[in-house]
Amino acid sequence: MKKNILRIFLFFLISIVSFAASFNISELDVEAKLQKDGSMLVSEAVTYDIDEINGVYFDIDAKGYGGITSLQVFEDNGVSDNNEILFNEVNPSNYEVTENDGVYRIKLYSKNYNNVRTFKFVYTLPEAIKVYEDVAQLNRKMVGQDWQQGISTVKVTIEIPVSKDYDNSKILVFGHGPLTGEVDKVENTVVYKLDDYYPGDFLEAHILMEPEIFSEYDKSKIIHRDMKQELLDMEAKLADEANEERENALKREQRLQKISNNAKPIMGGIASIWAVLMYYIHMVFKRKNKSKNDNIKYLRDLPDYSSPALVGAIMTKSVNDNEILATIVDLIRRKILTLETTDKKTIITLTGSTGILSTQEKTLIDIYINDLGDGRSLDLKSFGFFHKVPMRTANKFEKWKDYIVNEMNREGLVYEH
Repeated sequence: MKKNILRIFLFFLISIVSFAASFNISELDVEAKLQKDGSMLVSEAVTYDIDEINGVYFDIDAKGYGGITSLQVFEDNGVSDNNEILFNEVNPSNYEVTENDGVYRIKLYSKNYNNVRTFKFVYTLPEAIKVYEDVAQLNRKMVGQDWQQGISTVKVTIEIPVSKDYDNSKILVFGHGPLTGEVDKVENTVVYKLDDYYPGDFLEAHILMEPEIFSEYDKSKIIHRDMKQELLDMEAKLADEANEERENALKREQRLQKISNNAKPIMGGIASIWAVLMYYIHMVFKRKNKSKNDNIKYLRDLPDYSSPALVGAIMTKSVNDNEILATIVDLIRRKILTLETTDKKTIITLTGSTGILSTQEKTLIDIYINDLGDGRSLDLKSFGFFHKVPMRTANKFEKWKDYIVNEMNREGLVYEH
């Protein structure tokens, strides 16, 4: 019976795995220009490496920044003599814009097959900064957390409305997000760079400037409070936390390396329940899910903070249906989900709180319970092996895989022989 339940899970999950995203994002180039009135003109150019698409979605989070104005959409049209991309403006009839709680979603219709395209979205945030008595502040996630795909290269350039010979030591620059990001000042611009962005990450710009720079700012909106020192203290605390995170990541990597150097095959009751499950899945389904490396080793005493999906990814150097199944069964073990089996039904039901779950675990709950279920439960036997999965759900699965890779990178979890 247990083996049949596992097969039902696995067959259903494979039908989702077959739906891969039909494009990759190679580059995101954001250029922003602050204006003396406190608004900011933003241009976001996204380069897609496309297999086949009918269009793209693009989200702009303008909550707290006065919405957006003067939206324009462009598509590439060749390159100039100096190898710069040329753009044509897209007719508004070829895209739709919806807004929900300050987030604007652009649905751009553009059928493409097996090519590389760059689309540019240009808009204005009318209330980009806050001005206090002693400081002007820009604080915005220039790259949000809701991208459905990873991005190979991210560059954000923010121009301050001062001359190039302005003393930029008066411009205090901070960045929040992955510890691998870089930030620099070049004359009157601030440049943020990040390689290998993963969905769920973000890149936040925090810039403190002299309030006199924004001479055209609406004086009625000035916050009559000295805020500079409080913001600097906050950044100092965040810097200490980031340094501690770096040290902990290094310790985790060293600990995991020590474990892997002394790894032995998993033995029955000595291993944790989910590690045994991973071994069992590998043995039962090894013909269908054969590892790329036939000499893979199994870890015996894995760190307590590692989820089944993370450990499975380390062990097999891949993220696939094994990791989904291990996560689902672990959620059942932790009483977040319950499993009910009869001759006619195999039902998983959400019974516990999701507040304590990681992002990747919440994503699987969302897929199975909300997208494929009725919001509370899902009968696995009601789905056939070739059941069609909506592309929106398939994209969530791709996002789930990226969350795991992202989590591995954050934790320094790199398995080496």
